[in-house]
Amino acid sequence: MPEAFCIAYKLECLRLLAGKPVKLALYTNRANLGALTEAYSPENEVSGEGYEAGGQLLSGLTISSKNETAWARWSDAVWPLSKITARWGLLYRSDTGSAVRVVDLSLDGGDVISNNGEFRVALPSSGRGVIVI
Repeated sequence: MPEAFCIAYKLECLRLLAGKPVKLALYTNRANLGALTEAYSPENEVSGEGYEAGGQLLSGLTISSKNETAWARWSDAVWPLSKITARWGLLYRSDTGSAVRVVDLSLDGGDVISNNGEFRVALPSSGRGVIVI
């Protein structure tokens, strides 16, 4: 029988996020974010109408599983009537500053722009959650 983490443990790990404040901060294309990012930093964070430094508190955490995969996701983050130019997003625990996940906002490798409109970050769902284990 192959070795594997059990689904019950995966779900338990993800449930540690329940009740924890997680924010999504937006960054310019100059940001150096990746798997080794340890914490939130204001360096190269976007600025613009409708956006506050530190990003937006996420809500609607759901934790699900299917077969051997477990995932966590939050509701989409929306900045209405904003002027934002962003390339990256960083999910982080706002109580500790600890980085959770870097999100590539672009489908084509370029910036995503809102100009007096809605800036929406559609977070992955159903088996492609923000955090998948």
